[in-house]
Amino acid sequence: VSVSHISAKSDSRNVTANDDRAKSTFIAYRRILGPGVSWHLAAIFADFEDGTPNVAGASSNQGEALVTTIVVVF
Repeated sequence: VSVSHISAKSDSRNVTANDDRAKSTFIAYRRILGPGVSWHLAAIFADFEDGTPNVAGASSNQGEALVTTIVVVF
């Protein structure tokens, strides 16, 4: 099992804009199923904020993803 988290901020040089921010978290798990076969599972969570004033809010995004794979090595 592994977990990583990143939080970043970019200071704005524009007095009418706020700072840009980004946060993401990655969680991964691996299980060995047998000789040369393993199962991998990962979950990703992300949140991005653009500091530019925007009425529609289209420049801020967030999302989640779940990824699974089976790896066979021979």
